[in-house]
Amino acid sequence: MTRSTDSRVEVRVGLGSCGIANGAQPVWEVLREAARQAGDVDLVKAVGCGGNCHREPLVEVVDANGRRAVYTHVTPGDASATPEAMNRPIRVPSDCRL
Repeated sequence: MTRSTDSRVEVRVGLGSCGIANGAQPVWEVLREAARQAGDVDLVKAVGCGGNCHREPLVEVVDANGRRAVYTHVTPGDASATPEAMNRPIRVPSDCRL
């Protein structure tokens, strides 16, 4: 995963109790490791419950322009594809989109 210094992408992972119960911790770990390897571990943030417990694990990606995309039922495999999308239009499997 590479990231230019002029872009301010933020990845938010729902780590409330509902997210953790539905498997968000492994998703978080994959994304944090990718961010660590890119030299920007602060890129990935833990957030609480967003009220969509039935759609957990949730990952929200906010691009440099403030546009947000929320992905649902994210697996660690889906998460491993997400960092590559951070420097181009977001492309996560359509069955994960909210």
